[in-house]
Amino acid sequence: MFKRILVSLAIVSTFSLADTTAERDISKFTNIGFGLGIGVEYFGDTYIDKAQIYGDDKIVIIEEDSNIKQSLWLTMSWNFPEKDFAPRLQRSSSNFNVKDIRYGMFTGVKVLDTSGETINAFSLGLQVSFMTDLSKTITLGVGGVSHKIQMLQDGIEVGKELPNHFENIVYKNETSIDPMLMLSVSF
Repeated sequence: MFKRILVSLAIVSTFSLADTTAERDISKFTNIGFGLGIGVEYFGDTYIDKAQIYGDDKIVIIEEDSNIKQSLWLTMSWNFPEKDFAPRLQRSSSNFNVKDIRYGMFTGVKVLDTSGETINAFSLGLQVSFMTDLSKTITLGVGGVSHKIQMLQDGIEVGKELPNHFENIVYKNETSIDPMLMLSVSF
């Protein structure tokens, strides 16, 4: 819970930057944008999707697990104000021109993952934004994600007999902060 509050505070503080003083040039803060992204989440511990009991001895086996999951994210990006530290790039392509490259931060809320769950993770990280002629921004970010991880309940071990006080496989969910990669396109 504390980790989610910390991420929420980071989101709120990003919005509050635009309101700090009346004298600030508002154009410096128009680099805030919203987008839809594909996130690749890494799980520090193995995420167990499905386990079952095998045989008369009730041996626990894992049927499906993963260390990496892809998911759909709603993102908010903020690019640092221009200060001539961002390299200028003019490159032509048959589809679009990259007008500029900017650096900044992103935050996101997971909208949907491969298991069908919604709004169960938050992310925050650094990004590189590619401004295009199509009025779209393509953003590549690296950061942290606070998400749930599903594991076997304490006392249940893979490859061993199910303890007598369990009738079936029981899972536990814990919150974990792990690295992630985010690719998003602005609305």
